[in-house]
Amino acid sequence: MTGRLQLPYRTDLINCDTDIEHLTENLRPGSSIRICSFGPPGTGKTAWARHMAETLQRPLMVKRASDILDKYIGETEKNIAEIFEEAAATRSVLMLDEMDSFLPDRRNATRSWEVSQANQFLTAMEEYEGILICSTNLRDNLDPATMRRFDFKITFDYLKPEQACEVAFDLLELLKVELSKDGRGQLRAALTGMSLCHGDFAVLLRRYSALKTKPNVQQLVADLKWEGSFRERDTSRPIGFLADVG
Repeated sequence: MTGRLQLPYRTDLINCDTDIEHLTENLRPGSSIRICSFGPPGTGKTAWARHMAETLQRPLMVKRASDILDKYIGETEKNIAEIFEEAAATRSVLMLDEMDSFLPDRRNATRSWEVSQANQFLTAMEEYEGILICSTNLRDNLDPATMRRFDFKITFDYLKPEQACEVAFDLLELLKVELSKDGRGQLRAALTGMSLCHGDFAVLLRRYSALKTKPNVQQLVADLKWEGSFRERDTSRPIGFLADVG
């Protein structure tokens, strides 16, 4: 195997309220569809977008708030227009992350440019003949009128216990760690009740690979708890074009 180890992508191990495998299989390269995906970081939103693009044999263009928002009046609207034009020209699957940062609830807007940039986005979205995926971790910050324009609203959540176990088994298999029947049972029991996401396992896979570590069940569970504790502390993030500074 070349390159860094990566967990295999499996739609059956994505916990969401829509059959995303069925949706992906029924899309065509020329499809025009608008999707809004919600959920905590690391729950598989971007991974699914990448899987969709690969299935359709199209590039995936991912843009975040820092790529769109500008401190100068009018520049954000210009950036939005250019991003949609580039996606159309390259026939890309377009994914816009952190959409709550540039498409807030217009009912709470206090400045004219907030409405202006939201309107520019909605116009570009209406005219875009391609696959658009917008994602956010903050569903309550969005304009209900805007949400009606999306064909699908898909919620991604933390892994179910049985899904977390399967991801753990995939991780250990990649690291060539053999588990006995008792070990598998212990791992299943230990992961029950834990809120885990794919991002937790991906971090540990990179760590173990870098250190050439072959963790046992106890170490894996302890490390997953440790990663989860950081996620629980990080309950907010800044909004706007300063979000990615530093």
